[in-house]
Amino acid sequence: MSKKCLVVMYHYVRNMHETPYPEIKGLLIDKFKGQLDYLMRNYTIISLEQYADYLGGKGDIPDNSCILTFDDGLKDHYKNVFPILKERGVSGSFFVATKPLLDKSVLPVQKVQFLLATLGSEKLAEKFNSILRKDFKELAENHFIDDVKHEGRGDWYDDWDTTLTSNLKYCIASLPWEVKDKIVNEIFVENFEDERKFSEEEYLNWEEIKEMIAAGMNFGTHSHSHPDLSKLSEADQIKELEISKKIMEDNLGREINLCSYPYGIPSEKSVESLKSLGYRCVLTTEVKMNKDKVDAFDIGRYDTNQIPFEEKNVVCPICGTKNLEEVNFCENCRYPLNVKKIDEFNKEDMIVHLSSLFDCMKKSDYFEDSELEKIYDEIFSLYWLRPETAVFSFIEASLIHKFKDKYLNYPVLDLGCGDGMFFSMAFGSKINKEYDNFEIIDFSKIDPYDSYEPLQRDFLIEKGSKIGYGVDIKENSVKRAKDLGTYDDVLIGDIRKLPFEDKSISSVYSNMFDDMKVGDMGAVLKEVHRVLKDGSYLVFTTPTENFKEFLYYYNKAKITKNEEEKRKYMEYDRGRSEWDARPLDFWKTILRENSFEFVENIDYAGEDVLKFWDTGFRPFFRQTWAMKNNLRSKGLLLPIKKISVDFMKTYFHNLVKEQNVEKGSFRMIVARKV
Repeated sequence: MSKKCLVVMYHYVRNMHETPYPEIKGLLIDKFKGQLDYLMRNYTIISLEQYADYLGGKGDIPDNSCILTFDDGLKDHYKNVFPILKERGVSGSFFVATKPLLDKSVLPVQKVQFLLATLGSEKLAEKFNSILRKDFKELAENHFIDDVKHEGRGDWYDDWDTTLTSNLKYCIASLPWEVKDKIVNEIFVENFEDERKFSEEEYLNWEEIKEMIAAGMNFGTHSHSHPDLSKLSEADQIKELEISKKIMEDNLGREINLCSYPYGIPSEKSVESLKSLGYRCVLTTEVKMNKDKVDAFDIGRYDTNQIPFEEKNVVCPICGTKNLEEVNFCENCRYPLNVKKIDEFNKEDMIVHLSSLFDCMKKSDYFEDSELEKIYDEIFSLYWLRPETAVFSFIEASLIHKFKDKYLNYPVLDLGCGDGMFFSMAFGSKINKEYDNFEIIDFSKIDPYDSYEPLQRDFLIEKGSKIGYGVDIKENSVKRAKDLGTYDDVLIGDIRKLPFEDKSISSVYSNMFDDMKVGDMGAVLKEVHRVLKDGSYLVFTTPTENFKEFLYYYNKAKITKNEEEKRKYMEYDRGRSEWDARPLDFWKTILRENSFEFVENIDYAGEDVLKFWDTGFRPFFRQTWAMKNNLRSKGLLLPIKKISVDFMKTYFHNLVKEQNVEKGSFRMIVARKV
């Protein structure tokens, strides 16, 4: 009994509608799976190497064998085909043209296919004919593209291409190689700017090929540059077949002896060339079932379009029409069949949709300054559970960024540095997005941050500009600031008695002057003056004369007549209304009295910002903190945090975009030591 072997040929296997080139002729992934179901049920899948052994008199094959072959070395074969074959435990045979692997070019055959998909047959034929008439008049008569069926081109006409498209493919393929190359390249360059990038996106690379071979796939050559071998001289044929074989063997470290004819057209010269180079068998595109021991150099193949596939049907509940499983709407009455139900959305779906929604809503750039853009993201990532802190901190950080190169020179002394995170972010440091400023919290304390555990080793992923020194009165804060590693040193100390030598500091920054009483201010300024180098700068923040007027709870307490409500509002105020709101003249006077020259000031944080900061999210902090830890335990923290941060950056941008306001609640002041 003669043995039959069906060989099936594939090129593009992709969901064309999901790519930038929906008009590419290919096989949908679900249809490939369905066809594979049909073939595996009716045939035994073998490898081309097994068949080559059989044709060479070694071993046997089952009757009704089938070989899956894939031409052109396309990325589809790794992304879409290989996982399916591997999952089902069957082998495929893949044939690559080596030129794209060597120089990241695009083969003329693919250039034509993608130009067809982009321009359409009529427009491409028009461009092709125009160049042909202009530059190659002597060839125009026999290669002019029209919409008429010509004698002698019968093999080029099929059921899935129009006559115009078939003629276009014939005329391009039959032109002399250098002419075809010139015309196609000229049109391709007009429509695709980066050929190298295109090549990397559309073709396999060596690592992918090696991975596929390791999993049991077979590989052979499809020539070097995909010419019609029958049109080449014997020497040029040998060159095409020899160079591709050598390139593959050198890169893969194994013998390559399988081949698929480019365009599927054999010739006597090709066969002799292949045999002389040690090839074992070759595939054509002649449509035939291979029965018993056929010529190993003339193996026929069926195109995927000529093979049935398993159709999984969905019956429309409205009109009863049978539809393919992948169809979204009934082809008869348009009732939705394959649209995801609302109840079918799981957590991962919701995260993707939320992320997509905010990706559409958010701006691509919030600030023209790229460094400020980074600080914006870092500050909101750091304080994402307390957006009022993020808003206020970013405004101050943006002013520090503005003044940094002008007034804040290394080494900077950060007075009242706290845990150092805010100042480090303002100086360009970046934290791992897995973490935030709320890793170590003790809710039993009035100050829940007054706790200490060593920071995670990967907490900081990038250090910004060098800072210098930090001083703070809280031991736990100092330990945490030291762990950051962004300061040269951080000390526990009273800022009225600084532990530094005279004239050892280049600049001083502080956002703690709002806690200073008038009686202490002179002592602090004298100490700052002592440690600063001559002509250096002090930069500090302080409430303005508008501060109390803009507070929310303090003013609610003032107008209410209910004593219980008044007490409650003042409790919410947290003592902020006790801060001394000092006018600019006060600062100019006290600075002058302590040998400082006033340089400039910026007012910031208008009424809307201060009211938001004063109310804030503090009452919900325990719940949001617990939510964060719950998300982390489920592996969902990073996507939810990113969505939240993107939303807040967009929503609060109007509050932070104008840092310098006419009537602010806070003021940043710059003074110079004289």
